[in-house]
Amino acid sequence: MPSHVSQVMSLAELLEKSMVTFDSPLTVKEIKDLFGYLVRKSDGKLRVGYSFETTGEISDGVPFEQEYVTGLTGHIWLFGQPEMAPFECTSKGVSKGTTDGSFSVMKFFTIPGYSLQEQPEGDVKVWGFVQEKVPEYFSQR
Repeated sequence: MPSHVSQVMSLAELLEKSMVTFDSPLTVKEIKDLFGYLVRKSDGKLRVGYSFETTGEISDGVPFEQEYVTGLTGHIWLFGQPEMAPFECTSKGVSKGTTDGSFSVMKFFTIPGYSLQEQPEGDVKVWGFVQEKVPEYFSQR
């Protein structure tokens, strides 16, 4: 197999393993619930840290103030592993945030230029755990 074909396959595999698409978009409250579910299902072996990004608007002379949740970043630690798996959650097809959030994809950050096999072992374990548990979470909603 030519090397460029194996590189494309390797990249496709890496993208598949490092991204989770939700069955339906999640609000801020729901994504926090998902994080709690992941921690509970790990028997306390995971810890999730997160930060929401908001964009606000205050207009001069008009009593209007509105904030939109436009992003979410975070990291998941697997106890016993030295690494933490950083991630971001985004909305597919939604360029402007909503007041209560709308997240449909969780993307784990990868090391550019490295294959799946070269990514940190702890990160890959976290990705696999999340890939396994997210469908369970949606089936119990």
